Amino acid sequence: MTDDPDEKVRSSAIWALKRWADGHGSEKYRSLEAIMTALQNNPYSQVRVTAAGALRQLGNRKATDVLIQCLTKERKPEVRSAIISALRQFQDERSVEPLIKVLKTDRNKSVRLEAVKSLKGLNNARAVKPLIKIVRKHSGPLRSNAIMALGNMQDARAVKPLIDVIEDESNKYHRKLAVTALGKIADPRALRYLHDIQDKDAERYKYLENDIRQSIARTKRASRVNTD
Repeated sequence: MTDDPDEKVRSSAIWALKRWADGHGSEKYRSLEAIMTALQNNPYSQVRVTAAGALRQLGNRKATDVLIQCLTKERKPEVRSAIISALRQFQDERSVEPLIKVLKTDRNKSVRLEAVKSLKGLNNARAVKPLIKIVRKHSGPLRSNAIMALGNMQDARAVKPLIDVIEDESNKYHRKLAVTALGKIADPRALRYLHDIQDKDAERYKYLENDIRQSIARTKRASRVNTD
């Protein structure tokens, strides 16, 4: 039924397979295989989106390889987004390089946003440079999620780009995120900068007063842990 001419029938067939895959025994594995096959081979993009969503909800790591393979060859952006959302469920290190490739080469902003969100949870150092590039060259949700991802990764290479975000007058929300991200990085430059804007530019950054204070405290705690 996944190749039925009626779109509703096709999608319903995928969700029926998912319910069977939630079960036990050999039927479960046959259903999982059928869903993965639909993602790989079904000619209808909506069926492939539905299949990716079913794999995400099933949470079976056996689907990781198939999802990665499909991501590299998929032409429809809505399907690529659904595949990346499914990969985010598994938090598998094997998806890091394919996701970085998406950041570098995919022309669809929504697909790149899904990749940033997935990398945010993986905390892999290989993603730091491409995420810094996103922060420097993009705006909106792409930039905000990249800022949060860099904070999660706690990599010292992100300190200068995050400081640049705070110095940028154009977006107060991104500034707030960057202050919080700096607080997660136990780096002397981050601590010095946070003290500087607290002491010398208190009026300019008054709306960030609590965030700055919390980030300073967090950076100090992290620094003490790292030196113990």
